[in-house]
Amino acid sequence: VEGSDVRDFLTVESVPKLDGQLERFNAGKDLGRALELNHSDNAQLEFPVRYSLHRIGPEGAILMLGRDLRPIAEMQQQLVNAQMALERDYEVHRENHTRFRVLMNATRDAVVFVSATTGQVIEANAAASNLLGAGEDDLANTSFAAAFEGRKSSGLVDMLLTAAAEENPEPVKATAKGSMRAVNLLPKVFRAAGERTLLCRIEAT
Repeated sequence: VEGSDVRDFLTVESVPKLDGQLERFNAGKDLGRALELNHSDNAQLEFPVRYSLHRIGPEGAILMLGRDLRPIAEMQQQLVNAQMALERDYEVHRENHTRFRVLMNATRDAVVFVSATTGQVIEANAAASNLLGAGEDDLANTSFAAAFEGRKSSGLVDMLLTAAAEENPEPVKATAKGSMRAVNLLPKVFRAAGERTLLCRIEAT
């Protein structure tokens, strides 16, 4: 409003910032320095504006050219919110994965998750590793077929998928390469994150 003191439209912490900048400006210091001030209106809303100061006229009048920073502030807040949401999702994922690992290693059943696309082991519990004669971390990210005598990856995956599709499936018989034990593979197929995955329960015969 014309004739009003600009300080009346600033937040409390912005008033000394303006006074300090005006003092330095009048002393010929920080002439090109930008000044960010928070304004408040009658609705108690606050919004930031970045000003540059320019001397005009012979009587020492100062022109304050301002840029509304609300779009930038809103974008920054959206980024902060997105980061916080990602961190919350990561914590939930980590907790779920921890529960999954505890459950996998607590069960006495030998269980292996296999990618139906690549034939690689996604996850195997300790019981499966022991039954197959492999180290606890040796199966992950390896070909599931490589754990058995005379098996090729594509052939074994096809057999498991066929068995999983049957109403009363027969187990797929195999011999573990590491332990030389005869085993039955009992597969079930499910879809997760758009990918087909085989859940194979392994039983010694």
